[in-house]
Amino acid sequence: MSTDLIPDSAFTRAVILYVMLAGALYIPTALSELLTLIQERSKYNHSYKGEIYKEHIIVTGDFDSTSLFEFLREFFCLDHGLATMNTYVVIMHPDEPDEEIVEFLEDPAFVTRVQYIKGTPTWRRSLEKIRADTASAAFLLTKKFSKNGDEDDANQIMRALAIKKYNRKLHIYSQVNLPENVPHFDFLAKDVICIDEITMGLMAQSLVIPGFASLVVLLTTSVTDDTVRNLIRSAKKKPELNWAIEYVRGIKHEIYAVTFSDAFIGKTFLECSELIYSRLGAVLFSIGIYRFTKGCFPNSQLGSDTSPFQIFLNPRNYKIKGNEIGFVICDNAEVTAKMATFNENSRRWYDVTYIAKSAHNLFNRGNRNSKSSKLKSTAPLRPFTQVKIDADDEDDLSDLEDPDIPLIPLCNVKSDEEILRKNLKKAAANIIESEDHEIKDITDHIIICDQSKDFPENLDIFISVLREKNSTCRDMPVIILSNGKPSDTQKRVLKEFGQVYIIKGSPLRRRDLVRVRVNYAKKCVVLSDSSNSEKLYTNADAASLMVALNIESLTNDCYVLVECIYRETFKMIGESDSVKNNEEDYIQALMRPSFMAGNVFTPSNLDTMLCQCFYNRHIPLIMKCLVFSHDIDDKMISPKIERQLNHEWEDLRVDSGHLFCVDVPSHYIGNTYNDLYSYLIKEHQAVPLGLYRCVTHRSGPHNYIYVNPDWDTIVKISDKVYLIASKLPKFTSNSTE
Repeated sequence: MSTDLIPDSAFTRAVILYVMLAGALYIPTALSELLTLIQERSKYNHSYKGEIYKEHIIVTGDFDSTSLFEFLREFFCLDHGLATMNTYVVIMHPDEPDEEIVEFLEDPAFVTRVQYIKGTPTWRRSLEKIRADTASAAFLLTKKFSKNGDEDDANQIMRALAIKKYNRKLHIYSQVNLPENVPHFDFLAKDVICIDEITMGLMAQSLVIPGFASLVVLLTTSVTDDTVRNLIRSAKKKPELNWAIEYVRGIKHEIYAVTFSDAFIGKTFLECSELIYSRLGAVLFSIGIYRFTKGCFPNSQLGSDTSPFQIFLNPRNYKIKGNEIGFVICDNAEVTAKMATFNENSRRWYDVTYIAKSAHNLFNRGNRNSKSSKLKSTAPLRPFTQVKIDADDEDDLSDLEDPDIPLIPLCNVKSDEEILRKNLKKAAANIIESEDHEIKDITDHIIICDQSKDFPENLDIFISVLREKNSTCRDMPVIILSNGKPSDTQKRVLKEFGQVYIIKGSPLRRRDLVRVRVNYAKKCVVLSDSSNSEKLYTNADAASLMVALNIESLTNDCYVLVECIYRETFKMIGESDSVKNNEEDYIQALMRPSFMAGNVFTPSNLDTMLCQCFYNRHIPLIMKCLVFSHDIDDKMISPKIERQLNHEWEDLRVDSGHLFCVDVPSHYIGNTYNDLYSYLIKEHQAVPLGLYRCVTHRSGPHNYIYVNPDWDTIVKISDKVYLIASKLPKFTSNSTE
């Protein structure tokens, strides 16, 4: 029986033709829509399904690829131990990840430990997708250059509230933009880092203490032993880069929280600091004390989240009771275990370190005086190297001087002076003498260069640090050069600090820099323009570089600090890399000479500080104590800054010191750093943190930070020492220049 149907009528033929035409028109359209839907379906709309015995944390907020990478790199650093290896990171954001985020999420280091999920923390279903009910912690990142800080902070508060409502036990670590919004997080977040507050404080303190911002970044950034070994190996390939080995050894040091064994009980803080340095190589510079509430016995615990807690920098004669938390600078987390089980009498006669120190002292005792006299002829050094575009040309490296050879000016001073006079003459051509009469005779001042259209916020925090009563910049006049118009309130607040002058103009124009007498200035800071933060890193910092070049062309010995939007800009300022290596970008940024010397800073470094809270929750408090070390009776502190010392703790009679950077005492030049450490502890009750050194690099002076130097490091005449003391030691002048 045949099943073939033949359309033998006009009607059936018309129906078949209609079906064929309809299919030809409809199927491609429907298929195209179907393919589009398949393509648009995000692969990031899934849920987190973690293992039962594997912890996970949440990272959300408003972030870019740079912030996210900085956070993940720090979180998974091997220096934090095995705990992070078993912790999963769940990233939540309402948008698709950009190409840069996708690229590093596919990195073998992250691909099995990080998951990106689309969603918003203010929606309950999204919190269910990321298992917020079982998460260990939540980190809320924010923009580092916000155009509308209040709006961004309001969104951050919404995120924190939603997460806290969903899981009240979850620990939240948050970033906010404006200091006035920090109190909203008192009952929401375990720790809060205010971007504007810390950024302004770090940059201001960097004018008081050269290299301070870089020092803080190094102490809050983890670097693995393998990375350090690779960098040292690269430096050793070029004998002229021997000085860089010291810097590399210093970058592996960070801050660890430790407990005290019974061997320390009854000793003063300074006695403990000297003992710990001589035996363990760690610098004890601070302690934290819990004020125990009724019913809590001092020896039963170190305190709880609700116990009042206060950090003291170098409390000098305070006697250790055993229930304090100590903070040490060291290159290895093993110090935490060694401190807890430390026994003062455990040293044996064959201790290798002890023998090495004794041998060094024996064979070098007679050579110290000659070394000292050799170094005394070192010439003064310029604090800021020439700003120029980095060509990354290794072949044109000049032969560098041995660091022990006296440093002498290698440039043609007369030629430089002629160029400077010519530049000043051109820039001052159209200046009217009657302009800015109130600053016409000002000298040795500080200039704040702002290139944005609006007057910068929170400058009172910046000035407050400069006016702190122990600051060496306390009496320096401050000129703010900005195109923006300050409000009446801003004018009044800034004028209250005294010797603060606001001049309308642009630092992009050399004429305006001459108006504020940049050629007579002692220090300059270049603020970045937040409106450029959404540009590519190739040109986001172009205006800041131009301002730095303008300043350099009009001055001879002005210390310059440049705030950058992107860390990639570091290579554009100063010389090129000192050590070439194949490490990650963040290491390249740390190895730029401009960063080593403390001439650059970027707020993106604050992401590592937030991450460190997961391992050492006291890091933000320690940093605030270093930046805002105002005494209880110091009236120059801005109301926006939470005072680190308060009257509630006066009954303990515990002092807290201040950070200084001073010239090393002349009679210890040529001695070892160990000798200097012991001298400063015993004679001046000061705790040294490291050295600010100077060498000849590419035929010019170059500064760098050496954190917690090796005990046998020889002290040089050009060295400055970072130390924490109650007052400026008397062996030095009142200037850090």
